[in-house]
Amino acid sequence: MHVLIIGDVGWDDFYHLGDEAMTEFAIEAVRAQGADDITLVAGNPQYAGRMYEVDGVNRFGFRMGHRASNAARSAAILAHVRGEASLHDSDRALPTLRALETADALLIAGGGNLNSTFDHHIYDRLTLARVAREYGVPYALTSQTLGPLIYRDDRSLIEELLCGARFFTAREDHTYRVASEIAGAKTEVLLQVDDAFSLTANPSDREAIADLTGAPFVIASFAEKSSSPVLSTADYHALAARIIREIAERAGIRVLLVPHAGALQADKFKRDEISNETIARIADHSNVRTVRMLTARQLAALTEEASLVIGTRYHAGIFAAAVGVPHVALAPNMYSSVRMRGAARNIGFEDFVLPISHASAVIDTATGMLGTDARASAVCDHLRSAADTLTRSHAKYWDAAMDTLLRNGNGVGTAHHHESVKSISNPFVGAIEQLRENLDLTEVYGILHQEDRFESDQQRRALKAEVDEITSRLDAMKKENADLRKTITVLSRETKFMGKTRRRLWQARQKWRKRSSSWN
Repeated sequence: MHVLIIGDVGWDDFYHLGDEAMTEFAIEAVRAQGADDITLVAGNPQYAGRMYEVDGVNRFGFRMGHRASNAARSAAILAHVRGEASLHDSDRALPTLRALETADALLIAGGGNLNSTFDHHIYDRLTLARVAREYGVPYALTSQTLGPLIYRDDRSLIEELLCGARFFTAREDHTYRVASEIAGAKTEVLLQVDDAFSLTANPSDREAIADLTGAPFVIASFAEKSSSPVLSTADYHALAARIIREIAERAGIRVLLVPHAGALQADKFKRDEISNETIARIADHSNVRTVRMLTARQLAALTEEASLVIGTRYHAGIFAAAVGVPHVALAPNMYSSVRMRGAARNIGFEDFVLPISHASAVIDTATGMLGTDARASAVCDHLRSAADTLTRSHAKYWDAAMDTLLRNGNGVGTAHHHESVKSISNPFVGAIEQLRENLDLTEVYGILHQEDRFESDQQRRALKAEVDEITSRLDAMKKENADLRKTITVLSRETKFMGKTRRRLWQARQKWRKRSSSWN
């Protein structure tokens, strides 16, 4: 059985741990269902193929912020498939199209890619779905977040994508509500935990991180930038440093700054790896140290041994929840808050998602969960129970989902929503209602059905996208203008040369006439 999988993965010089984790689990789960032939659509097909022991093919080549050209590219690929036109023999899309034509199914792995900020990802997934329909190949989407920013024009694209799928699985309740509204009764929409929840460590992964364990430790994972309209990146780094320094000091525990976006190669140092050095320098505490870039399974192994997980990286909380480890998710913006609160609701842990700006509440919650009193024990017991319940629920969902996709089953069924988990309140802070209201203000949900309304973080993102588009066009015009200036300069030189040549010819002609007249 041949399955084509697309994930936001597979660059040889960049590893985004959460995205890789969801796709890696999807590959593992599909293999477990008997698919012995998997092709992965990836950033660098050869690298990704070696990494996951699959065949790799290119993405179609859409570019972020180039909507008109992306739409034209998608139409050209579809025209080629229908025999209405032909792509060039060297077009990067051709191996991907051949792989899809021979596939038994297409699986669109998890992520927050269906977002107007990343329109190129929307076109990648929609174009694959369009081609799959032409070839009669069933497709489905799992572990997805929609938006929360979706422009009016992109909504119709997402509707087309959803309405042709065998099923669509949301990883949090916001996406479940929006997808249900968009798809209506045309597609089965489900709610489950993030697919990285079930990615587990192997013995070799535990050996790989053995040098980091031993004495108790906290995992801290912070995105490299604040991505917030009210908090500069410099202030964000200072705030993160203050939080982890206080935790290290009060609890007398090591804090390991673990990157989620960086490079696995030791000679390539980027993103979280760089910002972690900045945070550690500002924290200036002997118990705070940075950690090399780990693979997703290695982080799963490290999280098994952690006393606490904290930070602004969404998937850090997913790995913690999966093994029943206490965690505090810090939300700096709308996108983070929607995903973090939704994932926390899945395990009844929403009160432990806090605004990053409320540092005192964050520190009190973190140090409280590191304590040994009855409150901390109750939190740990709740998380272990939730992890067991949701791990079983997720496994049953995948069995039903793959039966539907690979063996043309009758549908996944609402019985395979994740099992309900009772909520636990945060006993370590007294102003939890105020903190909830703060996060409510961070999130504005109306953009999908009130397209003309842009507020707070949504307005900032919308305006940024417009500015980026204008800047891109301006840069193109500048380049075109520079090229025209070069052409004009060349033509001017040629015109001058031709003028001189004409004068010389005229002078030669005059001399010839004078001589001719003297001969007569």
